[in-house]
Amino acid sequence: MAPRNARLGIVVLPAAFAALTFLYIISIPYFSSIDEVHHFEFVRFLLREGRLPIVTEPGLRTAEFHQPPLYYALAAALGKAVLISPLGSLEGMSQATLVFYAARALSALFGLLTCWLVNSCLTAGDSRLGQPP
Repeated sequence: MAPRNARLGIVVLPAAFAALTFLYIISIPYFSSIDEVHHFEFVRFLLREGRLPIVTEPGLRTAEFHQPPLYYALAAALGKAVLISPLGSLEGMSQATLVFYAARALSALFGLLTCWLVNSCLTAGDSRLGQPP
């Protein structure tokens, strides 16, 4: 890949990803995917209880509490930050909706960082990912 094209790719690919992700966030109704509600329950549990769940604890009904907790903890922290910010009192939006969209935004940020990292490695000719075409 020519250096000019490489620089263009570093800008275009993440920009296209960001645009498509933004469209997804605003156009797909929440809890549309089959397991989204279960993932969100993990975030809500962390916000409500302030601790990690014990999978065998009676009364826990979600299928995602066995997942590694880093993303969920970050989503809960971001959700809490949104709720105590001026955004937390937006007219017509419930607190759960605000936390949900904050978690989706966090997922989008992780996706964008991954896209940028892979693109940067490929355009730099990183031997771990193979040579650029």
